[in-house]
Amino acid sequence: MGETDDDHQLVRDLVDWAGGIPSRVAKEIGAAATTITRHYNGKATTRLGRDTVQKLRQRYPDFPGWGIRNQTVRAEVASFGDRPFDEKYGSGDLPAIPLVGTAMGADSFDPERDIELTELDMAEVLEHVARPVSLARDKEAYALTVVGDSMYPRFRPGRRVIVSPRAPVSIGDDVVVQLKGGPGEGDHRDRVSTVLIKEMVRRSATFIELRQFNPEVTFRVEQERVAAIHKVIGEVY
Repeated sequence: MGETDDDHQLVRDLVDWAGGIPSRVAKEIGAAATTITRHYNGKATTRLGRDTVQKLRQRYPDFPGWGIRNQTVRAEVASFGDRPFDEKYGSGDLPAIPLVGTAMGADSFDPERDIELTELDMAEVLEHVARPVSLARDKEAYALTVVGDSMYPRFRPGRRVIVSPRAPVSIGDDVVVQLKGGPGEGDHRDRVSTVLIKEMVRRSATFIELRQFNPEVTFRVEQERVAAIHKVIGEVY
């Protein structure tokens, strides 16, 4: 079964579970009827878009079929390393990616504008997730759990995403910005990073500009405060 066929089956199963009316499912997520009906009838020649999958997950979180997807990843790298990669699903033949610990930051980046911080513990490996083919050569890739709601509805609390320190970052990408310095002291400081999980809006020699969705605010971070910028590749389904 091909990847498009997988999406056909997913849509059929979801629609049947939701009552058997494809157009009603499309209406529930604010999509064109053909977005769902073409997959339901097996006539779609392209895969479901990421936004469509997210909307389906948000509207039908209890659909049992999502459990099947929890071991695969929708990758979004347009180019990586020294050659382009097509969008692929994770393969069990590749080494799994570590899911590292996250927690809500004790402080806000800017309390007046409620800019949410996250604490990232790279030494705390909770479990592993499937590796997409596009990250086959990225030994530094990791996954994390979104713990706050500052990027809702793009990322709901509890969603797991894969992050690549090596993938090129462009304007409009979702990113994990590691800030210099960390909570705690000594060894604890070495392994725990304070990060911003946001959308990249602008980048210059002296600052980066980020956007969060909830509350919606665009803000700047001086480059001297930035330790690293990693690209969010996609959600773990």
